[in-house]
Amino acid sequence: MVVFTTILTFVLSLLFVVLGIFLVRGKFLELIVGYKKLSEKEKKSAQVRKIGKVAGIFLFVVAFLMVASVVIVQVFPAAKPVVLIVLFASMLVGIVALFFMKQ
Repeated sequence: MVVFTTILTFVLSLLFVVLGIFLVRGKFLELIVGYKKLSEKEKKSAQVRKIGKVAGIFLFVVAFLMVASVVIVQVFPAAKPVVLIVLFASMLVGIVALFFMKQ
């Protein structure tokens, strides 16, 4: 079961990194919520590309945290509660950052 979880984590992290690269480069912006409702002029704006870059960077951070958490728990099994707290805190920081970015 541990091997399956580790492999799944690395595959998902790789997927997040690939999607993050595309978003940072300004591709796949359709994945961002509300993109299809924008006018053509708004879709070409720098603000949409900036949101894509931020979303891409966020995916990089999530991928890194996923891999780091698996590696840390494998090396130091006693650190599992600390890893869970760090992951929860990073999730809260991401939600708060997205909330303030909308304003």
